[in-house]
Amino acid sequence: MRVTPVNISDPAPDSNLLPEKRAAGNVRISHYARLFPWYLVIILLLLSTGCNHTEGTLKIKGKVIDEFTRENIPLRDIIVDGLTGPEYDLVPVEAGFFTADSTGCFDFTLQKVKNAYTYNFKIVGDSDYAFKANHIPLGYLQRRPGEVIITASKLTALTIKINRKSTTLQNDTLYLFWSSDGIEGKELYPSRIENYGSNSGSIGQAEEPDFKWIGGFVNAAIKTRVYSEKPTIIKWALNRDRRREEIIDTIICRRGRANTVYFTY
Repeated sequence: MRVTPVNISDPAPDSNLLPEKRAAGNVRISHYARLFPWYLVIILLLLSTGCNHTEGTLKIKGKVIDEFTRENIPLRDIIVDGLTGPEYDLVPVEAGFFTADSTGCFDFTLQKVKNAYTYNFKIVGDSDYAFKANHIPLGYLQRRPGEVIITASKLTALTIKINRKSTTLQNDTLYLFWSSDGIEGKELYPSRIENYGSNSGSIGQAEEPDFKWIGGFVNAAIKTRVYSEKPTIIKWALNRDRRREEIIDTIICRRGRANTVYFTY
């Protein structure tokens, strides 16, 4: 048997092509390589246009829940706005209105707003739940149209009782402020003042931006509602004998309870 030696340095079969054919192949490859980035850009633009199309309608489903207990809340009214314009100056444009059913669920056809990439689902407030805007991006609504969750913040009763026992000075002035979860008390829910000592020379009044009591025998109660299970900050400011003293307290008001705070001076 005769063995023919093989030279490992022999050119590969493709190298047997004529020089002009190899050159033509290289030109075609180079041409496609130059075109590839443009094809990629066009595909990405088409995909992004489809994903962020801001006109037409979108059928969505979901539920309204208590943000603390995670339980469904029935029969809540929801106002929907599309937000347009730059992020620092968004303008709301009405996009619809619906009411959750008796189980807290909803089925709603959203009329999309041109150039709106975020939507506000605003819960209409009342004595049980505060007004709240849920910001939901259009991209999320389009990816998960059947899983839309709108959360609501529960309110609970708060009574602030004030009693002046000092008899040394009649010109004391007491100011009262409060906020709940960062929202000023007057903006969150209306308040009512009951001045039990009004016939004894005291004046209790709600004037912008303060609640204020001046001198005399002060025996009053302010009744309002604040967020349940969230920090509520109460601040008293007492002007007495040309000096100002501030007292600040932070409390957590529980749902379903009589939450009462006392201040005596």
